[in-house]
Amino acid sequence: VPTTLPTLDEALGDTHADARAFYDSILDAAASAAWPVLTVHAELEGGPYASDLRRFLRQSAARGIRPVPLGELLAARRATGVPLPQYPMAYGTVPGRHGTVFMPLQA
Repeated sequence: VPTTLPTLDEALGDTHADARAFYDSILDAAASAAWPVLTVHAELEGGPYASDLRRFLRQSAARGIRPVPLGELLAARRATGVPLPQYPMAYGTVPGRHGTVFMPLQA
């Protein structure tokens, strides 16, 4: 599953001055996306930015956004019996993301 949102390590010092500003922008982006996927790194969000992640999770809940692990989401989807969509993938660039990312090809 491709990540659809930038990561904290990509944003700090580049597009956002601090973790609070980053997570505020992620809340806005998640609210307007059908299936927002945010990657969380144990070495950042589980360490020096843990309090920022907790704040983000509280604010997500207040907005009715329920973060779930991708494995849980996949299991629920597979249980429906509906085949998963398949898309051709390639490496490309995404505004706000560093380097190249593996992503679906544009239709």
